[in-house]
Amino acid sequence: MDGKVSETVWKRGFIFFPNYAKAMHYLESPEEQGQFAKAIIDYMYYEQEPKFQEGTLIGIMWDMVEPNLRKSKSQSRRNQGAPKGNQNARKFKEDNGEQRPEGGEEQTTDVEERPEDLPF
Repeated sequence: MDGKVSETVWKRGFIFFPNYAKAMHYLESPEEQGQFAKAIIDYMYYEQEPKFQEGTLIGIMWDMVEPNLRKSKSQSRRNQGAPKGNQNARKFKEDNGEQRPEGGEEQTTDVEERPEDLPF
């Protein structure tokens, strides 16, 4: 992990939809449920995609929720910037349908590593 996260997702967060929890409850052990929740957090905040074994229940559940997570992350990035009509909106320019600060990439920020003592 390089310690960088999308500043937009970090500040705005994301919605933990009920189908994520439902998928998690299909997993048999609390350990697998914790791995699944950790995978969602690491994917959304730390840009890490999990490597679940293909054909396992946890892998299948991940394959079911990952497209929604990817879309949520994409929408967070697309919705960044000043609202239209705001004076700050003039500081942004269109770049392939996304608003980004002039002359820059998506802003990232250094954050501490994900704490290892989390219960999952």
